[in-house]
Amino acid sequence: MLVLFAFVSWQARFVMDEFNLFQGLRSFSKHTLYQTLDPIKTVFGTELFRIANLASGSVGIMRAGRMLGLCATLATMAAILLISRELWPHARHRLLVLVSALSYSNLFEGAFSIRTDTVALTFAAGSLLFLVRSRRRRSHLVVSGSLMGLSFLCTQKAVYLLAAYFIALVVATWLDSGWRRALQDSLLFAGGWLAVFVGYAIYFGGTHGWRVITMVLLGPRFVLEGTAAFSGLGMFIYQTLTRNLIPYAISLAGLGIALARWKSAGFSIRVALIATVIVTILIFHHDQPWPYVFVWPQMLLSLWVIPLADWVAERRWLARDQAVLALTFLAALSLPRQVRYLNHTNAEQISVMVQAENLLEPGSTYFDGIGMIVDRDIAGDYPGWWWDTPTIARIRAALRSGNVSALQSVMDDHPKLWILNYRILIMSDVVQRMVAGGYVRISPNLLLSGVELNPGAPETPFACHWAGRYRLFNRHGGAVAGPVGLDGLAPAEVVSISPGLHRVRGPQSKEPLFLLPADTPVRNPLAPQGPVPDLFAEVYTY
Repeated sequence: MLVLFAFVSWQARFVMDEFNLFQGLRSFSKHTLYQTLDPIKTVFGTELFRIANLASGSVGIMRAGRMLGLCATLATMAAILLISRELWPHARHRLLVLVSALSYSNLFEGAFSIRTDTVALTFAAGSLLFLVRSRRRRSHLVVSGSLMGLSFLCTQKAVYLLAAYFIALVVATWLDSGWRRALQDSLLFAGGWLAVFVGYAIYFGGTHGWRVITMVLLGPRFVLEGTAAFSGLGMFIYQTLTRNLIPYAISLAGLGIALARWKSAGFSIRVALIATVIVTILIFHHDQPWPYVFVWPQMLLSLWVIPLADWVAERRWLARDQAVLALTFLAALSLPRQVRYLNHTNAEQISVMVQAENLLEPGSTYFDGIGMIVDRDIAGDYPGWWWDTPTIARIRAALRSGNVSALQSVMDDHPKLWILNYRILIMSDVVQRMVAGGYVRISPNLLLSGVELNPGAPETPFACHWAGRYRLFNRHGGAVAGPVGLDGLAPAEVVSISPGLHRVRGPQSKEPLFLLPADTPVRNPLAPQGPVPDLFAEVYTY
């Protein structure tokens, strides 16, 4: 199942947010963070993915990012296995924990995604490992708090894990050693977290570190409160429950058995129990339960398959090895669905990315409301180019009041190319006016700066938005050796055109002619008809 997981992580369809991370890095590079640019979220997790930029091209960067996400998830699994070793040092069937984790569909749906949540969970798993070990050495509490601080600096959403761990530490220590020890240990844990947090603020803010602290602490309110624009996400709770009935049943049964043995449980098991219960409740209660967030409780729930196997063996219903085998078989029933994810590939996305990047020389811009070409700059201001549901709602509200600044910022960057996707289609009534007379559909998902000449008129208006050299192409994508007249000037085969409204005159021709950038490497029919293929179909529901 691990091999299958690795294959799926390589070829699974990219989700919109994965492009956002790398395009955000390009925006960060143009500014001084927390001075000339205030990031919406903490940026430590984003910066960890910067190493992927060493890869060549947008596809290479995304592939490298996915592999980093895969490595982070495997590290999380390793930490969970080590936690199980701390909880049950004499158990010989700890690999059952790994089997249980891999039986959840949410892992295959995006645990490896290029998200800050992915690395945040890795740090959080490491934090819990040192927390359950803290009875050996109290310095482990500082390490645990520090790792939890790094998790929080990856995404403020980790405030859920922070709260769960802190409550678990206080309650378990209080019951085990009294309130004084609970106070001391909680201060050590909080001190480790605070040291990392202050270090982040000083690194980015210097003498203005307090401003960074204020901005970071205000961030979780968006996580906790959610936004009205993302209503109706409760369907993903139903989705994870229906797709994972058996894994949840196994994990919850084991969790129930462990809770029933609360009085005889040691400190480490009590910490893990409390953390699992609180994280599970908070994630399922959250009003933005995207499929990938369920990986957090699922990793913790997977721990409790071991008490279930032990309980079955203790009842003598089955021998221990038989109980492990039976639970492994039940978990493996999810394998057909996990294999099915191999069919949900990113091949179509990569094809469009390669074609688009070949059309965009360094320095030119494009627009798609997502940022798919992560090795080129997207037009528009950060984060206004991210046309998610809340941004689209804000843009439409601004348009109703006569404010066109969001759209103007896109056009002011003179995009050479538009990539058509579901977000562009949602705004099609607006986008059509933005691209009218200035772009040609050269493939099902791409609009390129240019114009189709009107064979029935002596001249064709061209609303040019990208400055460059243009020439004529036929409808098959081949260059035409014909003269082009621009604004009444002497015709030439290749003409330089600046942004603005121009008059174009071409040679007499019985077939359609297209004025496009002269270096356009098009080898497919231009102006295709038909619907726009959905590059992000079922990214959350497949």
